[in-house]
Amino acid sequence: MVVAGSEVLLFDCGHGIPNRLAQVGRTGVNKVFLTHVHSDHTEGLPELWMNENTWGSRGSTPLSVWGPGELAPDQPCGTADITNQLSTAFATNTHIRRDLVEHLLGGGITFQTAEITSEGVVYQTNGS
Repeated sequence: MVVAGSEVLLFDCGHGIPNRLAQVGRTGVNKVFLTHVHSDHTEGLPELWMNENTWGSRGSTPLSVWGPGELAPDQPCGTADITNQLSTAFATNTHIRRDLVEHLLGGGITFQTAEITSEGVVYQTNGS
């Protein structure tokens, strides 16, 4: 995790990430960078995305995820495939929590995904 001003950038998203963030008193992660899509780097993504503290703190801002695209044959699935499948897999849960029970804002439970296909700067804000 890197805190840069008001931004909280998370690099890779392994198991139990919401618990680890809570241990350091941090919520509000809205940018995740995946170095690769092995499970030990991605299995915390649904936890982070669906967690009430992080979903609620994002408000109407999507969870932005940067990561590799498909790199066949060794990587038949890219970052957008993962975020799209998570959206489908949790559609019922999203509907219940957003529309019926908790009334959390809908934008915070969406993804904004950028697949990285070449080397170089992948994220820059305010010139740095």
